[in-house]
Amino acid sequence: MAVSTGYFVGRQADTLLPHRILCDGRERLWLFFHNGLQSLSGGFSDLRGEVWTPPRELLAGVSGPFSACFDAAGRELHLAARGLHPQDIHHLGWNGREWSATPVFDARRSGSTTYSPQVLSHDGCLHLLFAARQYTGGSWRVLHLRRRPGGGIETGGFDLTNQQTLAGLEKELAFLPDIFYWSGHPAADARGVLHLVFRAFRRGGYQLFYTFLPPGGQWADPLPLAPGEQCRGHPCLYPDADRLFILFQSGQNGRGTLKILAGDGERWETAAAAPLESGEVVLAGGFLPGSGGPRPYWAGPGGCRLLPLGGHGPETILAPGNGKSLGSLSAAPAGKDLCLAWTEREDPGREIYFERFDQCL
Repeated sequence: MAVSTGYFVGRQADTLLPHRILCDGRERLWLFFHNGLQSLSGGFSDLRGEVWTPPRELLAGVSGPFSACFDAAGRELHLAARGLHPQDIHHLGWNGREWSATPVFDARRSGSTTYSPQVLSHDGCLHLLFAARQYTGGSWRVLHLRRRPGGGIETGGFDLTNQQTLAGLEKELAFLPDIFYWSGHPAADARGVLHLVFRAFRRGGYQLFYTFLPPGGQWADPLPLAPGEQCRGHPCLYPDADRLFILFQSGQNGRGTLKILAGDGERWETAAAAPLESGEVVLAGGFLPGSGGPRPYWAGPGGCRLLPLGGHGPETILAPGNGKSLGSLSAAPAGKDLCLAWTEREDPGREIYFERFDQCL
């Protein structure tokens, strides 16, 4: 049964993913969102999502999508967000007792940044990834900030405009505005390899790329995936045993397909594909852990679906009643339960609703 959280998202045109839901190691549910005042706020529920705390503002002046994750123990929370004016990159952390907010990239001194900074906690290290370039020119770079246990931040990354596999990007990127919409998704496997899938502007549209960082090594040259296809929205990556899965929306001219690629980092194949209706927009998509392996999910205005790998067609999990249409959605596992948060397009207040689906993963 759907319940109201009492939280409301803003109407920013640049916010395709205005909220994120997560579950910690104690099965407390957390929900973070852009409010109507261009600020990042959040709250939690200890009652299976039936009752939520009053919202708390965490950071004022936020622009574009943000990311959030827990550490391996499910105790420490990390968020990465981009400022509005200036376009700094911020890290927000919850240590179990209090919140902290730290700018990790000063846009006024260091250069221009893009939307969608990504945060990942793995093997005791905190990783932040985002795209930036200097105001005085130069290449767009994917910056990788790594904070090791006990302190210091290391800076690494790779150029988006001088890699052999990305030849031809520099001229096109030079004419893009500062809000060039880079979007990516990092994930780490059991061997400690950090993987990254991202989209970048090339030959008149956004194309999909993959790269990786081995322990103690350097970022590999980005590998173009699905050559000739346009990548829309936010790609998602999921490592499982010795395989990697990538979910993305391919298409142009109002037609599209939701695709899942499977591979080992060098060789890739299409593991599943679901045609989208003409003009249909994927509001969110990703992977959830399941008893039989990863469970891809995606959400459009008509509802949220799980897309079984190897199988039988999409299974509808959430379909709004009374002809209502989804405005946004985020998902998280809580044990074998699926937790969904969403807004409804026809709701003038853009209130966030929540529902828990038991034993479906």
